[in-house]
Amino acid sequence: TGQNHAIGVIIPDISNLFFATVIEEIEAVASRHKYTIMISNTHENKVRERNALEYFSRHIVDGILLASTFDDYSELAPFLPPDIPLVFFDRVLKSCPYDSITTISSPRILQLLQQLPKEGHEKIGFIGNLPHLSTTMEHLKLYREVLDPLGLYQNGRYVRYASAIDDSGYTSAQALLVGGCTALFVASNVATRGVLKCILDAGLLPEKNIPVLAPYNADFLALTIRFFPMPQKELGQQAGQMILSRIQHPDASIQQIQLSSNMQL
Repeated sequence: TGQNHAIGVIIPDISNLFFATVIEEIEAVASRHKYTIMISNTHENKVRERNALEYFSRHIVDGILLASTFDDYSELAPFLPPDIPLVFFDRVLKSCPYDSITTISSPRILQLLQQLPKEGHEKIGFIGNLPHLSTTMEHLKLYREVLDPLGLYQNGRYVRYASAIDDSGYTSAQALLVGGCTALFVASNVATRGVLKCILDAGLLPEKNIPVLAPYNADFLALTIRFFPMPQKELGQQAGQMILSRIQHPDASIQQIQLSSNMQL
């Protein structure tokens, strides 16, 4: 059992509503079991993540929850504490031999994407998070699977990536609008605000002039957006339960869980 009754949580962007919600749920689970959480915000910076891991490795926490910025497990592995339970959440690195819990594309996204070509849209833009992230790759795969058979993928001509730290959601949307896109699939929660600002600045309206598919965000309910749900509450709850279980049972079999939200909006 843990000795410090503390869990370290390392996230890339605390200002992101998605991660803020996940943290709230992790804290609720931890609190019920008399644990506190310590949060490190890396700003998608590998050095900051490495420093956070080094700090938490000093046995001030009993376990670590990590949403990593790294794109290669072999690069990250030397900095992972060998004697402290650790669970990856939201983002998964290939060949990573740790517990993990992530989200996968929901049936709602597939439904929304398939509808766009039926409405006559041939230039459909994709705006994702950093390209190496497992969540970005999952959404891009779905985007390509829908558009490629129709000849609309065009070797990724309308694919853009937006950093969680700067305002590249705006510039990505701007480039796609200039390129003639008539619909946008925004797979990054943090990019949505910049995308919508770009559309409004161009004198356009979401849905009326350009359909926008985006993760559900209560901040944008005043606009007509084709939202799809993200199971961030369930992700936080299960991540909290997984790290507590790993603390209690360090030799248990590895678990790798994928969540898909079927919530109706």
